[in-house]
Amino acid sequence: MPEIGVVHLVRAGNNPALFGRFLESYRLNSGGIPHELIIIFKGFSGADALEEYRGLLKNIPHKELEIPDRGRDLTAYFLAAAAFSYRYFAFLNSFSVLLDPDWLSKLYKYASGDEVGIAGATGTCESLYTNLFSTPIRFYNRPILRRVRALCFPLRWPYFRALFPSWPNHHVRTNAFMMRREIFLKIRPRAPRGKMAAARFESGKHGLTRQILRMGLKTLVVGRNAVAYDKEHWFESNTFWQGRQENLLVADNQTRLYSEGSPEQRRFLSKQAWGKLSRPETGSAARIDLNTPF
Repeated sequence: MPEIGVVHLVRAGNNPALFGRFLESYRLNSGGIPHELIIIFKGFSGADALEEYRGLLKNIPHKELEIPDRGRDLTAYFLAAAAFSYRYFAFLNSFSVLLDPDWLSKLYKYASGDEVGIAGATGTCESLYTNLFSTPIRFYNRPILRRVRALCFPLRWPYFRALFPSWPNHHVRTNAFMMRREIFLKIRPRAPRGKMAAARFESGKHGLTRQILRMGLKTLVVGRNAVAYDKEHWFESNTFWQGRQENLLVADNQTRLYSEGSPEQRRFLSKQAWGKLSRPETGSAARIDLNTPF
């Protein structure tokens, strides 16, 4: 058995086309290293509901894990890590699209290092607390929305300040990352419930990245150029909301939001992620080419 398990999450609430897009990218980008693919089917009611999805998997070797629709994506990942004994796991969410033939071997090169706790396809300095003080013009341009925000703000900021670090809040995004199983199973909590709990797990003061750093381990972002960037240099990687994202290994709905956004939207998103270090693509093109099968 290979020592690497690649876990992809499929939720019953998603369109099968989303899964088809992932599988198309998987066929084109095998990873460059031996592994086994594990498909987590979350929230499906039975064999009939899975028929179309299993049809898409025809001729693709894989294992399956069916779980109930409870908890967030990370709950499913912990269940997979408990059910299978691979030494390393690469976790891919429902929106993941693979962009490089050797995406997995590039992540593994660094995730297998003794001093490394996590190797991700993207990372950011974004802070949900700091974001409270930055208002997207396109959203709060109506008087009633401005009034609602003004009324809610005094109640929200102390709560967010208690939960999330200020910018720069370095954290690896959980859309696509790789870890040793023994490290992953030390992370708590294993079953974050609700969107806020999931946000705290990813970017909170006691979230995934912070727990790994407290273990004395590195948190790396790996680019398509096979270079690993430590957290102080993530902004240079051009993988997430920076430049043309041309160094990205694994795309998702959030990288697509930036690539298809207007110049104004890209400037705003890049500023949220990187602050004064932001260097967005500000050309007039409606879409930035990532060589993806979108």
